Amino acid sequence: MKQVLLGVLALWWLPACASECTLLRDNASGVVGMDGSASTALGDGRSLFVFGDTFFGSINGGNGENGEREIREMVDYSFAIVSDAAAGECFAGASIVRDRVERDAGWESGDRFWPGHGLRVGNAIVLFFVHARVTDPTDSFGFEVRGAGVVSGPADDLHFDLAEARYLPSGYLPGALLTHAGSAYVYLCRPDIGFECVLARTTPERLARPSSYQYYVAGRGYGGALEEASVVVSASAEFSVSFIDALGGFVVVDIEPFAGEITMRKGGAPEGPFSERQSLLPCRLRDDEFCYGAKLHPQLSVDGLGFIYVTYNTNLMQYDPRSYADRPELYWPRLVRLELSEVAD
Repeated sequence: MKQVLLGVLALWWLPACASECTLLRDNASGVVGMDGSASTALGDGRSLFVFGDTFFGSINGGNGENGEREIREMVDYSFAIVSDAAAGECFAGASIVRDRVERDAGWESGDRFWPGHGLRVGNAIVLFFVHARVTDPTDSFGFEVRGAGVVSGPADDLHFDLAEARYLPSGYLPGALLTHAGSAYVYLCRPDIGFECVLARTTPERLARPSSYQYYVAGRGYGGALEEASVVVSASAEFSVSFIDALGGFVVVDIEPFAGEITMRKGGAPEGPFSERQSLLPCRLRDDEFCYGAKLHPQLSVDGLGFIYVTYNTNLMQYDPRSYADRPELYWPRLVRLELSEVAD
């Protein structure tokens, strides 16, 4: 009942401090919908956005949220490099690319490569990913995870060879990635036990080598084995952890499963402890939709006007091809700009 109520309210209301647009809605590549929206700061005023399942086609007979979406093809991932300063225009006109990943013998036809958080290290992009296999294409949740890993590729042409990937410990997904004070922190989460997450620390240069990870153990700090690691946060399948000094330190942004609102938690260290959830804003939904995958993108706050940017995704509770056609705004990440002063209160 809570999700339905929030969804109804969100259709008509956003906080006065917030504005929202459809991420890369105006693109140069014929993309008409996608999943995901993790971003990697490239360090030169640009960011790499990565997406999961991506629709190619056209939207006919209208603009904005009107018209009818014709989906001609779906691929399992796509990438876009955008100018951080163009966040206020939702990166209009940017190109979205595909066909940048080579798969090895462990991947069957139809398996999905779903990219996630990444980090630029020198001239390379280190990228986490999930290997998924579809079990029921008519079900929004009809897939199984075959594993998760990390792969490195050149930043100039975004080419990744999965024969060179290294896999994470079995049963864990890469929920979030944080860099702070010269270290890289990976939040590894167990979907089978409520997305309880442990925390690994390494250097950026060794991020693509999971064998280098040192795990946080309460009372001892970093240096423990995975089997000893303490749970530091319970979150969702996709979330973000960022250091935002104006917000009081380390900030976890996510959407509690099926809750219908984006929340924030604060902590004084990468391992927490973190506060109770604080509502940022409700997702803009219809009553048969859900939202997920919220992330904060701190590198986009380049305008000096006191804004932060958050993305979230939407989908249907029950698969319905007609709804994807009739609702071109569905299954497309939303980019929300929030006034920092309002969020910090």
